[in-house]
Amino acid sequence: MSDDFIVLVSRDPSWRAEPLVLERVTAILRRLAPSADSITPEVSEAIRFHDAGSNFEGIRCPRCAAEISIDWWQNCMDEDSDGDGFALGSFEVPCCEALLNLNELKYESNQAFSRTSWTVQNANIGELSDAAGRELEEAAGLPLVAVYQHL
Repeated sequence: MSDDFIVLVSRDPSWRAEPLVLERVTAILRRLAPSADSITPEVSEAIRFHDAGSNFEGIRCPRCAAEISIDWWQNCMDEDSDGDGFALGSFEVPCCEALLNLNELKYESNQAFSRTSWTVQNANIGELSDAAGRELEEAAGLPLVAVYQHL
């Protein structure tokens, strides 16, 4: 059996939510996805990677739009990780030699790095509407990214 997850994270990977913010966003997610199997807020000391699972399609350079090879990206992921999290150091992309960190790459099917996340398991609501996204961002106090993960 497979599962679908909505993982909501800040566009700022280093941001850590305060307890009140965690509670506000969690309450909105409970209202938006009342039949979800679970809604789990998490704050981590380390920056973590949230992947799209089998929804992952590819990676492009945000500067020149060239496709980035999975092998190059995986080598950078390995180099940037200390085993607990990611430093998000800069790498020279092979296409146009721009210096970018892994969070700045354009992932086809959102993927993101963060210290704070809300994971909704089997929300049964499809993708979040624009209005829901705005409400969640207002509750968080900053821009958010939704990663739609299928495992």
